[in-house]
Amino acid sequence: ERQSIQVLYGKQTTNGTNTISYLNNTTDKLLAVPENSAMYFHADVIALRVGGTGTGNLGDYASWVERGVVINKSGTLSIERERDTIKGSGNHTNWRPTANVSGTNFRITVRGDTDQTIEWASNITFTQIKTGVAL
Repeated sequence: ERQSIQVLYGKQTTNGTNTISYLNNTTDKLLAVPENSAMYFHADVIALRVGGTGTGNLGDYASWVERGVVINKSGTLSIERERDTIKGSGNHTNWRPTANVSGTNFRITVRGDTDQTIEWASNITFTQIKTGVAL
């Protein structure tokens, strides 16, 4: 079985802690990776500062491409990933997205910076092969 899936993850951060981003910005909603499938993912990520009193200014931004493969081998997920910074402006040194897994779910965690309110959006395309074979 082959298919392409496109989703949007979102989150708002106000500190420098790694924070889970969710499907459609809805708490606790993540994409489950089907058993015995491999999925290539390509995430276009943008972050925009909209508030806060920390270093920098409103309108500071950064963008990345996060990509790799997540595989579910008989119920156990693993991931191989890489990230490229595309463009940015202003104070965004500590900001970053990271693709990872939790249980059988794919997720993107995002990290902003202290006293900066940052809006995050991750447009993710998955290319999936699901098999009837136990991997």
